[in-house]
Amino acid sequence: MTDDGADTTGQRHGQRLEQRLGRLAPAEAPDPARLAAARTALQAAIDHDGSAGPRGPAGGGAHVVDLVDDRVRVDLVDHAEDGRRRTTRHHTARHRGAVLGAAAAGVGVVAAGVLLVSPAGPDLTPASPVQTCADLLTAEAIPGGLVAEPQWRTIAHERWSAADLTLLSLADGRIAGFCALGEGTSTTAVWSGTAPAASGPQEVVPRGTELGEWSALWGTAGAEVDAVEVTAEWSDDPDGSVTSTQGMQAEARLTDDGYWSAFFGPGDLPEDAVVTLVARLADGSTRSFPLDAAWADADSGTSTGTSALADARRAACAPGAGTAGSRPVLEVRRGDHGVTFLVSPGSRQFVLCLQEADAPYGRLVETSGRLPAGRPAPAEATAVVGGASGPAAALVGVAGTNVGRVQVTTAAGARIEADLVDGHWVAWGADLPAGGDGDAEDDPADGGDPWEGAVLTWFGANGAEIGSGPAFG
Repeated sequence: MTDDGADTTGQRHGQRLEQRLGRLAPAEAPDPARLAAARTALQAAIDHDGSAGPRGPAGGGAHVVDLVDDRVRVDLVDHAEDGRRRTTRHHTARHRGAVLGAAAAGVGVVAAGVLLVSPAGPDLTPASPVQTCADLLTAEAIPGGLVAEPQWRTIAHERWSAADLTLLSLADGRIAGFCALGEGTSTTAVWSGTAPAASGPQEVVPRGTELGEWSALWGTAGAEVDAVEVTAEWSDDPDGSVTSTQGMQAEARLTDDGYWSAFFGPGDLPEDAVVTLVARLADGSTRSFPLDAAWADADSGTSTGTSALADARRAACAPGAGTAGSRPVLEVRRGDHGVTFLVSPGSRQFVLCLQEADAPYGRLVETSGRLPAGRPAPAEATAVVGGASGPAAALVGVAGTNVGRVQVTTAAGARIEADLVDGHWVAWGADLPAGGDGDAEDDPADGGDPWEGAVLTWFGANGAEIGSGPAFG
């Protein structure tokens, strides 16, 4: 290409640039005094070390930023009408020697590729880690339009060398989340459910646990709790066959209004760690709250005892049920999930939840109804009601005095051993195949019913089959 052609191309690019910037330029000329202050500050920075840093000195109430440096990005932030979402476009400017216009009053790009930002103008600095976390949690946990302007409260924030760690909660406590954001790492965890019940004066109750690459535990503590410690133990052998263990202990942060929280870095806290919360009380004594006490002792697999953590789990299943005379009949945990079955003896009303095993014990399936009066015939078992949400499902039934075991076989061929206690049985699973006739439309993920076409089989105390029949109909 000829020199003339090169010049023509350069002029054309320059014209396009000027046209684009002209559309963004303010209608009025920059204030001469502020412009002079910016030039003076820029010159002082250049005279000092031969260049201007990403954020130069202030002059005349304005900050000066050198746009020639590749490290500098101008972030133009678009806010949706509901104030929830933020879209950021990043631009790196390398146009030295041009006098450019900027987009809004109080912001101007002046000689030598310098961005002049007035305190009265928009904030073009990158969002803080806390705000970034709030935006991520809003997008992940709150469906569009459900909460126009969610107000996130910062419970804890720490800056580690590898990431910023942030714990936020909505004002009503129904949704909370954790973020670990840094170069090469991005972790979020969301907890949702009912509003947290108040902790007893000497109690420590978890509201959320996340054990992974970045781990976070948090919850509430009573008024007489002066400090909260997190202790953990785990086997030093992958298959758990070695009896020796490893462990750690850390003191949690405790806010004035009773929120505690503890963060752990990669590799600090294995997912199979046995975690205990220790409350140090105002009188110098201590109380322990093992997280697995929310369910059962390891031998029986069931629990109907009373503890602060078990009460919190039951309250997550049926808020207020404890004060309405309900009693736990069957409570079982298997792996990451469990069932809570509460019955009111006088009215025979029951509530059953298939829940996340860890705090805040979120409900996957909730089923309620009324149990039949009396028990079935001694050698009979019947289903009462079933429920499902996606592939998670639970089926409730009753059994006669001679029945020692109940088995449910779904139309898709899944065979499920029910948990049986005092004549009440529950068959459940968090990942069951579809029922019905096996068509794609019966997929539980699409709302299909795994119990459609299911068959019950029940056995006597000696293990012999004593009856079978369809679960319903």
